[in-house]
Amino acid sequence: MPLGVKNGTARLEEHNPEWADMAKELISQLWPILDGYAIDIQHIGSTSIKGIPAKPMIDIAVAVEDVSISETYIDALEKIGVHFMGEIVPNQRLFYKSTPGEDDRTHHVHFVNIHSRQWEDYLNMRDYCNSHPDVAAAYGNLKRKLASEYADERTSYRDGKHEFITRVLEDAMVWRENQKAGKNDTI
Repeated sequence: MPLGVKNGTARLEEHNPEWADMAKELISQLWPILDGYAIDIQHIGSTSIKGIPAKPMIDIAVAVEDVSISETYIDALEKIGVHFMGEIVPNQRLFYKSTPGEDDRTHHVHFVNIHSRQWEDYLNMRDYCNSHPDVAAAYGNLKRKLASEYADERTSYRDGKHEFITRVLEDAMVWRENQKAGKNDTI
């Protein structure tokens, strides 16, 4: 199936390896526009975790020093079909891309401070799940269960993942610190 999720819904698809290429394609369009502003641009979210189902919508995180400056790029991003949504999450700016003529979102682009916990959490969740297939599988099973219960209630779907994600992020933070210190994976 093509990329895109209707706003407010939680339709999942099994992992598609092409999602990584789709993320790379948008990232390659973002770099020339954000050169000198973006410090790093990464594919994040469930589509970046191998083997788990996800809403077929690519999440990209753009690491910056000051998220408010992202608003000066609105016109340039519009030219590649990336539209400004606003500050949906505190201290982030969210942009989206959708299928032309449709009411579905194909991409979310999150501008996040490089020194923030949000940036760390995005990368830690992705990397920890990709390094721990058992955790990824448990996350995938939870997502399937919640999507079947809340297919048309994305807020309830998202809220149902909160406790699990919080626990994984705690483990992932310890794991990342151990990685930085050169220690073996202790979790």
